Amino acid sequence: FDVKFDDGESFVLRLSAEDATFRILDQVLTGDFSVTAGENEVLFAMEAMSVALSAGAVRLTAGAGEDEEEGNGAGMVVVNAQGVSGEISFSTFSLTGVPDVSVSASAVNLEFSTMESPEEPDPFFRLSSEMTLTVLEQEFSGELVMEVVGENDDNGIEHRVIRIDAENLNVPIMIGDEEAISLEGEGFFRISDEGIAGFGSLGVGEEITLIESTLSLNGATIDFQFNSTGEEIVVIPLGGSGSQSLEAGSYVRLLVSGVLGIGPSDLEEDQPFELNGSFVVEIAEGEAVIALHSFEASDFVLSGDEPLLSIRLFNDGGGLDYEVTVGYSLIVSGLQQAVDFFEESLAGNAFYTHEIPVINRSLSGITDFVEQLGDRIEEAGQE
Repeated sequence: FDVKFDDGESFVLRLSAEDATFRILDQVLTGDFSVTAGENEVLFAMEAMSVALSAGAVRLTAGAGEDEEEGNGAGMVVVNAQGVSGEISFSTFSLTGVPDVSVSASAVNLEFSTMESPEEPDPFFRLSSEMTLTVLEQEFSGELVMEVVGENDDNGIEHRVIRIDAENLNVPIMIGDEEAISLEGEGFFRISDEGIAGFGSLGVGEEITLIESTLSLNGATIDFQFNSTGEEIVVIPLGGSGSQSLEAGSYVRLLVSGVLGIGPSDLEEDQPFELNGSFVVEIAEGEAVIALHSFEASDFVLSGDEPLLSIRLFNDGGGLDYEVTVGYSLIVSGLQQAVDFFEESLAGNAFYTHEIPVINRSLSGITDFVEQLGDRIEEAGQE
């Protein structure tokens, strides 16, 4: 170190260290730094730095490449009476300890501070990067900001997890080796020992063509959910508000509301059949299954616990194709709608309960039969 005196009143102290440890907010930075100490603050010039953030068995590592003997991070840290703040950039990043998840990033930025400000009233230690996160073979690319935080379980025991806020997301929906659509939006993720879970919203245009001239989506709002943990998980954004509970399982799905057009639409006299409703898209193993749970068709509004209609998107080697399966719930719901229509429209008329000549049955008896038929179909579907 060297000491420089100025007019006998102030001095500048410079120190340097190699392969040293710098601990801040329970996180550890390692590498080389030189220190310049003045009257009101101390400046750390950081080089060859690396950092590892741990949440249970999960480990986020920045600045430590596989073939590098020393870190690749560089930046500056300021220490004064208000606290500590710093910013360091790294050229490598890795995520380990999470099954069914991989990450790719070319550069990562670390920011931390214990200094209170209107924009950041609480201390933080935060990594950010433009990266691609792959969950159960589905890619989510965008600007990700992540922090390690403590969450209490049902027994009040604290566990460390990683929360991620994602902006400018790009989510390509792949069917086989072909991209069906690409969606953009934002989301919130949670990484723990059990795996990763997340949710968000994806904006779409006025019309999306899934398969040219045969399958399209119009005026839709699309949300997404994914969960690799197998357990019910609550995902909390970094800001602490707007959390969402995700059901147990291992899945990647889209929650869609809008108009689904089925059939050709290239000729004026040959328009597609349109379904206006809500449906769930399950994405797995290079296929997507669109399951409609409620929709409007003409004057009928149909819904059911099980899918009314399922459309499987797949790649048969010659391009995208699809097949439609009608569910038992659609038949049952349609029959029930017909029964309800007759009961509401005709129940006040005397002839509704009078027997009709020749068939010797009343309209009331016929609707009872149709309702019983619907019950039988539903039972058969469940078996």
